Amino acid sequence: DHRGHGSLDLIGAVAKSCDVYFYQLGLRVQLANMLADGVTMGFKDRTRVDLVNEVTPTWPASTAYYDKVYGTRGWSNAVTLNLSIGQGENTQTLVNMVRFYAALASETGKSPVPYLVRPDSGEGFDLKLTRDQLNGLRTALVAVVEQGTAARSKTSEFKVAGKTGTAQNPHGDDHGWFIGFAPAEKPEI
Repeated sequence: DHRGHGSLDLIGAVAKSCDVYFYQLGLRVQLANMLADGVTMGFKDRTRVDLVNEVTPTWPASTAYYDKVYGTRGWSNAVTLNLSIGQGENTQTLVNMVRFYAALASETGKSPVPYLVRPDSGEGFDLKLTRDQLNGLRTALVAVVEQGTAARSKTSEFKVAGKTGTAQNPHGDDHGWFIGFAPAEKPEI
């Protein structure tokens, strides 16, 4: 919203996709911590889906990545600001986001390895978040659909939890996307 969102809490900022809120949060969290949390949440790794050519998502493991690319401390807080809104050195695959949201949707913050044909019997994925953290994130994702950027997809039949986003496209118009789960209280979709 180019006019601004006014004063928001975290749930409101997620619902309205308020970049300024996340810029400020990113600066407070700091880049090294944001990168470490992203690694823990699986943004750097393949999902192990049963596709031989699964692409590895881009997510720097540490600030050493930026030192290597831009020279030691040759980068600025612009890197933090960009990454805090999901841009910059962050290219997630669809299956990686599905795995992440499946874990968010679960009671435990865990999800099995995704598959198309052959299930993987190995250990699944764990967000390593507390029940309160998971509930807070799910509340924010419901707010996105109930009153935020995805309000047009609200249904009276059941609550949907989800998030909208913009994928930058160097070849033309940016792409809008939505990912979610429903019913929010006990997901089946």
